[in-house]
Amino acid sequence: AGGRAPDSLGAVTDTESVGQLIRLAQRVFVADTLYAYAVRVAAVTRDHKQVRVGVSPRGVIALTRAAQAYALTDARAYVIPEDIKALIEPVFAHRMLLAPDASMRGVTQVEVLRGVVESVPVPTPAQATAAAGVGAAEIAPPPKSRAPFIALAAAVAVIAVGAGLWAAFQR
Repeated sequence: AGGRAPDSLGAVTDTESVGQLIRLAQRVFVADTLYAYAVRVAAVTRDHKQVRVGVSPRGVIALTRAAQAYALTDARAYVIPEDIKALIEPVFAHRMLLAPDASMRGVTQVEVLRGVVESVPVPTPAQATAAAGVGAAEIAPPPKSRAPFIALAAAVAVIAVGAGLWAAFQR
C-alpha cells in the first residue's frame, strides 16, 4: 500500500479560512419555500409506516445549513431546490431509525428517503428564488457530478452547527 505517511502530510487550510467559509455559508440566502420544503420532507419521514423515528427539526436545520454551504461551492449566494434535494440523503439518512419490519425486509433509509422525496412537491425555481430577487432564468443547471462538493458542504455545515451550539453553550 503505497502512499504518504500521515506525519508527512501538511495542512490544507487553517482555522481562520474555515471560519471565513462558515461566515460566508451563513450569509447564503434560503427562501422560505425551501425551508418549508425541508420541513415537509422531514415531517413525512416522521409519519412514514416504515420509519420508527423520523427526522427531527435539528435535521432540517442541518439540511438547510448544508444546502447553504453547497450553494456556496457553486458560487451562488442563494439556495436552489436542487441543493436541498442533493443533500437530503446524506444529511437525513443517518437521522432515521427504520421500523423493525422494514429492517427485516432489507429496506434502507435511502430507499425510504427516495420515496419521500418523490411524494413531496418541490418548489419551482421561480418560487424558490423570487424572495431572493433572482430570476429563474439566472439559475444554471447543476454540474453532472458534485459529489466531491457534497462532502465539503456537509463538513462546513457540521462545523457551522457545532460553532452555533458552542456559542449558545457559552451564553
